[in-house]
Amino acid sequence: MRYFTLTYYKQPDGKINEESNIREKLRSKDRSDCNVILDFKDEKIIKCTVDGQGISPDWLTVIHYFSKYYGEQFAQLVRHNAD
Repeated sequence: MRYFTLTYYKQPDGKINEESNIREKLRSKDRSDCNVILDFKDEKIIKCTVDGQGISPDWLTVIHYFSKYYGEQFAQLVRHNAD
């Protein structure tokens, strides 16, 4: 477990769904489809897009923001990659 991915899907009714995953390896499809890709081993942001616009926040800002929603998964990734 190394990567955290987050993908947003816009529904026909205008609502937005999201799907999060924890992955050991990235697939080429992840790089094109995911909106957010975080590498917990190297503590770096591979991709971070919002509404098709790439943004470049720093690692701690992104972790702080998403940990409100994915804190348990982030803690698991940190423990796994602490070696």
